[in-house]
Amino acid sequence: MSVATHAPCLTGNEPDRLQYTVEEICFMERREEARYKVDATAELKYGATTLKVKAVEISKRGMRIESENFINPGTKVEAVLFLKQPQRVSGEVKWVLAEPGASGITYKIGIFCEAGQLITDDEEVVEEVDDEEA
Repeated sequence: MSVATHAPCLTGNEPDRLQYTVEEICFMERREEARYKVDATAELKYGATTLKVKAVEISKRGMRIESENFINPGTKVEAVLFLKQPQRVSGEVKWVLAEPGASGITYKIGIFCEAGQLITDDEEVVEEVDDEEA
């Protein structure tokens, strides 16, 4: 079974280009809110499960965490993000990427939260992510 490496995609902005690679589609920037780097512990709860995870980016609409545990996209979660002041948020897992490493697989997980749930304007706590380096 072969996997297609191109998929048709009309954007309206580039009428002469009708196809993008899978990688281009997966990594197109669609975020509207600024993202901020963090290095914080978070406690994530869903169902009867509670996990300690690492938060690596936040925005007003969500966060990216890293975990040793896989969480299915679509899972509703409650989280406490331990910054200068603990932040409680609820959201939904939108995507999961598995990244193999020397000590096993790390799952990078994107969680969408309701707009404005995360406070991201405290410069002592967070540093804005430059899209060029992300």
